[in-house]
Amino acid sequence: ITCPTWLVYGATSWASNPAEDGRIEPFHNASVSVISDAGHWLHHDQFDDFMGQREVFLGSLRSRTYSSKDAQVRIQDERTGSISDDRWN
Repeated sequence: ITCPTWLVYGATSWASNPAEDGRIEPFHNASVSVISDAGHWLHHDQFDDFMGQREVFLGSLRSRTYSSKDAQVRIQDERTGSISDDRWN
């Protein structure tokens, strides 16, 4: 899997760190985050922290350049609601 991927887990979840347990292996462009004081439903347990880290990850995508002839991204600007279809180059 070559697309940018955000792997996130809760510090008190039964699921472990994907970088340490091998689940990150199929991902060639992944980042891993841990949410403190969160279990498996980390988006529920620590909503604000989850959303903040999500925004950091999504923001990092806007500054990257991708190379794939067939990859296409559909971006919706959360502030304006406008949608753009761009080919990744």
